[in-house]
Amino acid sequence: MSDELELQPLGEESTIIVKPGGDGSNSAAAGQEQSPAPQIPQTAPPKPPPGAATEPEPAGPVIDSPYTIEELDVFGILAQSFAIIKRRWPTLLGITAVVVVPVKAFFALAIFVLAMIPALRPALSPDAAATQALTLIAIFLVGVTVYAVIMVGFAYPLVNGATLNAIAMEYLGVPASVFESINAALPRVVPILWTSFLGALLAGLGCILLIIPGIYLLFRFWFAVPCVMLENRSGWAALKRSGQLMESNYGTLIGLIIMIIIAFTIGHGAADKIEQPILQLMAEAAADSVVGLFSAAATMVFYFSSRFRLEQFDLAALAKEMKYEPVISSAAPQ
Repeated sequence: MSDELELQPLGEESTIIVKPGGDGSNSAAAGQEQSPAPQIPQTAPPKPPPGAATEPEPAGPVIDSPYTIEELDVFGILAQSFAIIKRRWPTLLGITAVVVVPVKAFFALAIFVLAMIPALRPALSPDAAATQALTLIAIFLVGVTVYAVIMVGFAYPLVNGATLNAIAMEYLGVPASVFESINAALPRVVPILWTSFLGALLAGLGCILLIIPGIYLLFRFWFAVPCVMLENRSGWAALKRSGQLMESNYGTLIGLIIMIIIAFTIGHGAADKIEQPILQLMAEAAADSVVGLFSAAATMVFYFSSRFRLEQFDLAALAKEMKYEPVISSAAPQ
């Protein structure tokens, strides 16, 4: 009788068992020939127990941010704003110095020259003197108009955008230079100007309606410029986004505006005590610069706080919007 083969499962493996037939020796030989070699099952390495230390995965470049983005109250916004100004005041003041000071100096010199013209010319007849006075007044008005257009239409939007860019990069722990910040803001000058003009127009129309609607719109559009710089929005889209971020934040904004007014009053009050006119003007300009930096820093910190409250905005999202993609680690400000 021939041998019988039987396949029996053993766990996850199978073995062949040869049942002897007529001849026991032949059966044993058959069983010996057909028995498979022992196999060692392949098993995955054991998982480490919970809580066990594991080797960290390799990460990309790490920057140590001195700030965290979180929801802040008025005093938290003030503290973070002062920390930013303390660390980066040379850059922030440098932006204003590079853009605004040359324009103001040029027009101040032009006014001085116009004022000296009558003294440099000999005495004129009454008719000639009147004609000269009217000519100088016309030149002065044209100069003031050109000055206002340059400052409002170019210098102030550029300074505003560059300052906000420098503060955003400071949040990422990447100090931007004066000219890097200006270069980043240059493509945004027209969107900032258009958005600011549209917001001012709507707020002005609101002020015609018993003033309160205009004040409400001014508050609602407070984040318009940060939305232009960081979110690449402009016009109505930026104004609408600003209103969305401002929801339930009006009390905080009112507190910040009160602090800005107090700082402005203190600065100009100290400058007014200076008797020499030139030094007084210089002191007032310095006070305006400091208050302007504080207002820009507070606006940016408030903007980040509002985005965190609305959508859990964090440093990683900020790095992505700024087209900077490191692995973020944050710590408390020193």
